[in-house]
Parts: sequence; C-alpha cells; structure tokens
Amino acid sequence: MAEAKMPEIMIGVWQLISFKLQPADDPNAEPIMPHGPRREDHKGRGLMTADGYMGAFVSTSKDIIQLPKSDFVANSDEDVARVARAFSSYCGRLSLSDVNGLDGLIHTQVELALNPAWIGGRQTRKFHMERSDGHDYMTLQPVEPMMMTDGKKYLGELRWEKLSLPGYVELSMQE
Repeated sequence: MAEAKMPEIMIGVWQLISFKLQPADDPNAEPIMPHGPRREDHKGRGLMTADGYMGAFVSTSKDIIQLPKSDFVANSDEDVARVARAFSSYCGRLSLSDVNGLDGLIHTQVELALNPAWIGGRQTRKFHMERSDGHDYMTLQPVEPMMMTDGKKYLGELRWEKLSLPGYVELSMQE
C-alpha cells in the first residue's frame, strides 16, 4: 500500500454535522439517522494535524447528560456506563492510501480509544473532501459494515464541516 500525502484541506478541527446508517442488507432502504435529523443533534469533533495525528470524539445532544456527582470517579459504574455507551472516541497516527484527488482511504493506527478492542488495531475509513460556498466538508465511511446495538449491520456515513476558529493565532517555537 503506497502512502499518500495528506491534502491541506484535511488539516484542522472538524465538527460533526450528520450521521447516517444504511442497512447493509438493503441498500434501497431509507437511511436511519440515529442521532436525529437536525445538525444540532450531532456532537462531535475531529482533529487532524499536519504531521499525521488524529483524534475523533462523537456523541449526540440527547446523550450528553449530567452525572449525579460532579466528580466523575465518584459516580456509580452504572451511571458512567450509561454515558460511555453513547460516546465514541479514538486517536492515533494516520496515513492515507488510494488517494485520487480528494477521495481515498484514511487509516488510523489506534493508540487510545474508549473501546479497548480498538487499541493497537487500525481503523480504516473511505474519505471524500469537498469545498462548497466557502466551507470545507469531509465525509467518512467505514469500509466494513458496523454492528449496531440492534444486532444488525449497517454502512455508516459521518459528515463533518471544518471549523474556522476566530482569533486563532499560529504559535511558533522561538529559538
């Protein structure tokens, strides 16, 4: 697999704006939007650095709940599990392959993840980048169907918009 250079458009902070699931056994079925149909139903951030590191954090508005105690570790295992079930996160080194313009595959060698089964493994997603009306968008799709809590397999699609960060100043090291 030939490794490709990351397109400049990928570098930055991304906000999740939609999440769709298509039943793997029925490509003509109406897609399911488990987080909800509105942009504000989705909570997620993705970070991609120029030197090839990424982090992704995803939840839903309805699942961001307050725990009974403000000190996280003081809460019951049941309360923490309820919050964790609706949250997904992982980070690690990334590489690209099969790049054709602004499409290709992104591979993350997972260093840390909420799901311990992912640690040490690799997550691969199809990516598509686009610029529209002055905004940058990224669509990610797992290459394999995902097993969901209902026991069925789905093809997923996460759509992200790059955040512009007002007041952001690039820091440089002084010698």
